[in-house]
Amino acid sequence: MWATKKAAETLGFDALYYDVSRPPACSNAAHGCGYTDENGDWQPETQLLATRELQKRMWIMMHEELGDRFITHHMSGHMYMITQSFSDIIIDGENYTSMFKENYYDLIGLDKFRAEFMVHQWGPAGVFLPEFTRALVPDKDRYEKPDAIEVRHLAGMIFLHDSLPWPAYSDPQPYVTIWAAQDELGWGDDVDFLPYWDNADYLAPMTDALVASIFRNGDRALVVLFNNTDESQDASLALDLAKLGVPATQLRDFETGEQFTLTGGAATVPITARNFRLLFMER
Repeated sequence: MWATKKAAETLGFDALYYDVSRPPACSNAAHGCGYTDENGDWQPETQLLATRELQKRMWIMMHEELGDRFITHHMSGHMYMITQSFSDIIIDGENYTSMFKENYYDLIGLDKFRAEFMVHQWGPAGVFLPEFTRALVPDKDRYEKPDAIEVRHLAGMIFLHDSLPWPAYSDPQPYVTIWAAQDELGWGDDVDFLPYWDNADYLAPMTDALVASIFRNGDRALVVLFNNTDESQDASLALDLAKLGVPATQLRDFETGEQFTLTGGAATVPITARNFRLLFMER
C-alpha cells in the first residue's frame, strides 16, 4: 500500500489496473496460507477476506486520499465480487479468446450478451474486451481492417445493449464511429435508453435476430439497427413518433449519409448480414 501510494504521488497516474484480478491461491506457510488435507498433503488456500481488506484500503486511498482515481479489475469470467466490488470498472471477455474460431456470431448470442455483459444492473461498470488478433486463429490481419464485419458485429452487439468496449486487439474504427454518433446525440443522464426487448411501445418488433435499440435525448433520437443473421435483411421500422416525442420525417445513416423518408413513422432500411446501422431520427 505504501509503495503504491508513493508511486501514485511520484508518477501522477490517473488509474490503477489489476490484470487477472481474481484473488490468488497461496500455499506459502510463511504468509499464513495453506492447510493439511485428510491425506496429510499441504494444500493452497485463497485468502478472500484478507484480499478484500487490501482492496478496501486501496479503494480508500485511490478515491479519498488521491482524488478519485479509477480502479479497474480485469476479471474475464472469474467473478469475485467480494473483492472486485472495490473497483470502478471490471473488464470481461478475454475468456472467450480460447473458444474463438473466426467470429463471435454463435459464441455470444443476444440473450447471453444481455445476461452477462450489460452495465445497468449493479456494482462496477462492466466493459467487454473484444479480442480478435490475440485469438488462436490464422489470418489475424483481417480483423485490423475498418470494414471487418466480424469486428463490426461485436461492436454493434455492445452498443445495442448500451454496454462499453475495451477496444484492444481489433480495429478500433467501429468503436470510434459509435462514439462519434454519441457525441452528436449528446451524453449525460438526460439520454434515455430504450432497449430492443422493451421498446415495443415505440418501435414495432421485427424478428428475434433483427432488432433495434433507441437512444433518445429530448426530441432527438438515435436508432441502432442490428442484424444478427447470416443474410442481408430489409428492416421494416415502424416508429410511434408521438410516443417517442421525436418530430422526425426521416432517418439519416450516420456513416453513409443515406436518408430514408418516414411515412407515418415507417421506413424500410436495408442492412447487410451481421452488421449494424446508426440511424438518426430528424426532420
